[in-house]
Amino acid sequence: MPMQTDCPSSTREAFRCTGKQLDDIVRFAEERGLEHQTLHDVVAQWSRSQPALVSS
Repeated sequence: MPMQTDCPSSTREAFRCTGKQLDDIVRFAEERGLEHQTLHDVVAQWSRSQPALVSS
């Protein structure tokens, strides 16, 4: 079974965020009691809660 550390570059490429976004994600998790959820789950929930970007 592959370990997360077996493919660090692909894992890193799968999730990128700014420092502000990371702060927002951590705050989101704390406010909702999600501290013990996986980062993947928290990011997915946080992402769904964000307003959709509208391009012109």
